[in-house]
Amino acid sequence: MNRPRVVLFDLGNVLVHFRPERFWEALGENDVGRRQRVGTELKAMGRGYEAGTMTTEEFRRELVRMVGQDHTPALIAQAFLSVLPAPVEGLDEIVRSTAERVGTALVSNTSPLHFEHCLRTVPALRHLQRFYLSYRLKALKPDPVFYRGVIEGEAIDPGDIVFIDDIPENIRCAEESGMNGILFTTPVHLEQSLRRLGL
Repeated sequence: MNRPRVVLFDLGNVLVHFRPERFWEALGENDVGRRQRVGTELKAMGRGYEAGTMTTEEFRRELVRMVGQDHTPALIAQAFLSVLPAPVEGLDEIVRSTAERVGTALVSNTSPLHFEHCLRTVPALRHLQRFYLSYRLKALKPDPVFYRGVIEGEAIDPGDIVFIDDIPENIRCAEESGMNGILFTTPVHLEQSLRRLGL
């Protein structure tokens, strides 16, 4: 392909490490059976929150209901944010350099609480010009609705867009929508892939 006009970056495990097990570790929960039982319900609820079907207040209330019998609301809130412990090393510079050459945006399945947390803790986000977030689009990757929202928002030929994600299914669906995909594995591989595109 020719040099792209826009590069889209995923958030979790691309710009910031995502470690869901840290939720239970932060709560000191060692009961594997309870982790599994509550975890299934929690995952489904979290996807609803990311899809914009729950408000933050509703999510907080349900989260406390699910795990709050042994923990304070403050500790639960802290545990929920702890799953995003630190930026991925090297991505700040890659995003900055890319943003100096072409348009950039975020494409993420995320929730308001996690996104607000990342705005405070992930330096690479300050280089991105637009944010396509699942809770705003009311759709989760790999739903085609998500990709249509991105393409409509960018208002350019999807063939001029590069979509970076760490999940193969998300890349496949981006390519089916007409965009070009890069499967994220390491910062070095991503940098090499972008250089081949003239970035």
